[in-house]
Amino acid sequence: MSDYEKIKHGGVEYPIGIHDTAYGNGFRLYPHIHREFEFLVMEEGRGLVYIDGQEYSVGSGQAVFVGQNSLHLGIADGREPCKFFALVFAPEFLCGSGGDAVFSECVLPVMDGELSLPSFYSGDEDWQRELVSRAENVDRLNREKPRFYQLSIKAEMLEIWRLALSHAHRGRTARASAEDEMVKAIEYINAEYASQMTLKTIADHVNLSQSYFCRRFSSVMHMSPFEYLLRVRIDNGCRLLRDSVLSVGEIATLCGFNSFSYFSKKFAAIVGDTPLGYRKLHNGSEKND
Repeated sequence: MSDYEKIKHGGVEYPIGIHDTAYGNGFRLYPHIHREFEFLVMEEGRGLVYIDGQEYSVGSGQAVFVGQNSLHLGIADGREPCKFFALVFAPEFLCGSGGDAVFSECVLPVMDGELSLPSFYSGDEDWQRELVSRAENVDRLNREKPRFYQLSIKAEMLEIWRLALSHAHRGRTARASAEDEMVKAIEYINAEYASQMTLKTIADHVNLSQSYFCRRFSSVMHMSPFEYLLRVRIDNGCRLLRDSVLSVGEIATLCGFNSFSYFSKKFAAIVGDTPLGYRKLHNGSEKND
């Protein structure tokens, strides 16, 4: 039922992914679910983050925690440039999973829902500022990669977990249930975004009328189905611009756009830069269409 994110967050031997993201035209985070834990830290700008239906306005120096299997998304809170990073890690990154007291006493209760970590870290208290500072150290270590940086990152992550766990409360955070049909819809869109889908094909996939589906999707996801489809296509365009040597025209086609100019126009409106400008910023490539 769940739309699990396809991005790899580290590997079996080192199960953590550290993802830096910058947008020139407001914050965004497409709706998704993953099996890992996540701390997301806003470095610049501000955005609205929804975690299982709960809204958090996250500004510079603030952070949120996303538990396992939680539907989360982000939308702009203004049009200013934003920069953020996410630490996405499997429970096994913190400790062993069998016969380990750290796992059974400090991690498993969170996984089972006996304890809930705070969802929002405003920076109003010393421990929250320390948590964000340590998260920033993890991001810096990952970029600079000094000798034995993996060990330093693990040490920082254990301290981050200790700080959050020290302020956990009993029981699950109240969550609004995302309807199965909506999760199934985003799973379908994420898998088939390159095809020429219509509102009817998406609504038919989840066995709902077009009008009801559109209302429910907008209510749960805080955007229309086609706004979400467009964001998925642009996000995949960003990924290909960063990670491939394909031309912008080829990328536009692979992302479901029939027109190179339309892709460039929508890319600039959402990302705040041209596709070539974005590619140059992220990898120095100046490959033309």
